[in-house]
Amino acid sequence: MSHEICIKLADLHTACKRPIIERSKRCYCYCCLGSFERGSIKKWLSDDYAICPYCGVDSVIGDATTAFQITPMLMYVLKQRWFENEASPRLKVINLYPKEVTMEAYCVRCKAKREMKDTEEVTMKNGCKAMKGKCSVCGTGMYKILGKAAT
Repeated sequence: MSHEICIKLADLHTACKRPIIERSKRCYCYCCLGSFERGSIKKWLSDDYAICPYCGVDSVIGDATTAFQITPMLMYVLKQRWFENEASPRLKVINLYPKEVTMEAYCVRCKAKREMKDTEEVTMKNGCKAMKGKCSVCGTGMYKILGKAAT
């Protein structure tokens, strides 16, 4: 079976993954090219799509697929198609469960530098990038200005 046919079949299997993955013993991620036991999957997106335990992307295929054989070449071709091709439907790999960003900023209530929690990057009205979060001690809102945005 040609790789083009396998790719089309793999695309079809991404729409109904959970039943196939639950029957699988071994799963494969075509984003990071990782291989792992089905029991390693801890998170699901929309209750249908398995999240890779290594890279946090929903690009998991189970070995219970009977329509095609999962080979290293197929995984490499899928990775190129979905994540490395400029015309790809997924231009960027978005990690669905990123590690928490820790940063220190000055807390006006504590009057000391504190670690921020629940951080997110924001753009202020003047165009500067900043990290917005909460003080890990008292919960007051905090900002740390990062600098001008690239124009």
